Amino acid sequence: PRTVNVMQTVATSLKVPTEIRQGVIERANAQGVTAHSYMLRAIEATLEVDRQRAAFDAAAMKSLAQAQRTGKTYDFEELATYLEGRARGEKLPKPKLRATPGLARA
Repeated sequence: PRTVNVMQTVATSLKVPTEIRQGVIERANAQGVTAHSYMLRAIEATLEVDRQRAAFDAAAMKSLAQAQRTGKTYDFEELATYLEGRARGEKLPKPKLRATPGLARA
């Protein structure tokens, strides 16, 4: 049996400058979709980028809190060398956390 994803929708009015509307129409036509579909995809893409950014920010804040709590971080040069080597497929030992002078402990 085929499952159909039915999403509840609500009507929303969006006022856009003429130049943007024309650009939407041109790009939508070039892609063979409606202007509505094009704008919906643009909104969905922006939401996804925003969600990813929020997750990145949360991970960064968690990492900062851990560094402040422990007083330890990775040396940038060691970490960069490790990541570059891993990207080339090399098996390298993971850099060690080191005490970081001047890092405020929370």
